[in-house]
Amino acid sequence: MTTLVGVHQNGKVFFKKNFGSGAGLEVKFLASNKVKVAIERVKKNWDPSREPNAARHSGIWDVKEYTISTTGHLKLVKKYIKHGL
Repeated sequence: MTTLVGVHQNGKVFFKKNFGSGAGLEVKFLASNKVKVAIERVKKNWDPSREPNAARHSGIWDVKEYTISTTGHLKLVKKYIKHGL
């Protein structure tokens, strides 16, 4: 589980959002009020008892873009699947 937290300059937390887990995670602010969260899917045939942890990467990412309101609410504005980042 991954948690994204928004904090004002005065240290006050104004939003907190939990995201699922995956093989990889990328978070990028596209603007001061827009964030992109990409979570990589775990490879379907990955066998943790036989393969190293690095072998779990599938290269397939579930991407979601959110706007952030001044009150800290996240609104989903776009979601898509991307192969490779």
